[in-house]
Amino acid sequence: MRSTSDGWPDDRLPQVPSSGDRWTRASESAERLHHAALAAAFLAAVGRLMFVQGAPLRVLWLFGMPPLFAYCVLRSQRSSPGARLLAWLFFALIAMGVLLAPMQRLLPWLNGFPQLPAAENRLLSWYLGVYLAYFLGILPPYISVRNLRQHARGQDVDFGPPTCWPMLFTWGLIVFGAGMALLNFLGIGPGGRGR
Repeated sequence: MRSTSDGWPDDRLPQVPSSGDRWTRASESAERLHHAALAAAFLAAVGRLMFVQGAPLRVLWLFGMPPLFAYCVLRSQRSSPGARLLAWLFFALIAMGVLLAPMQRLLPWLNGFPQLPAAENRLLSWYLGVYLAYFLGILPPYISVRNLRQHARGQDVDFGPPTCWPMLFTWGLIVFGAGMALLNFLGIGPGGRGR
């Protein structure tokens, strides 16, 4: 509050906001913008599923749950910066599916649901690929390494070493098998198309 020349507060003088007030307003505006972007990402991920024709409700439920989980991770105050980054990356990849669905020549092998119309087939195939990449390729090492590091520091963990080490081992086998399958598909590995 400003004061007159004799030191007494004067309510008639204009109040100048302190730098703390400006910072608070700026952070509130950034938070509102963040929530708007988050809502837009969620709608891009899940909203397109509402227009898929011919897909059973259980399939739509299955495809709608991971974006809801990612949304909860982003909104949670307890989420680490790494978890938030993974959730934003997940939303970005899902949103790319909305852009890729009508482009038939780009990634023509997206054909996991041939009974659906072409755009919906490509959209759900892309979603399935992103989900598999996340649940089998990205999340297991992230969860395991994070919990092992917290355990080594003496912090509370969600999963202990008896869970994390087998998860990492299984993840390694999955990555190895997927890599070999990719090499065979490309004709480079043993038993590939080039032989």
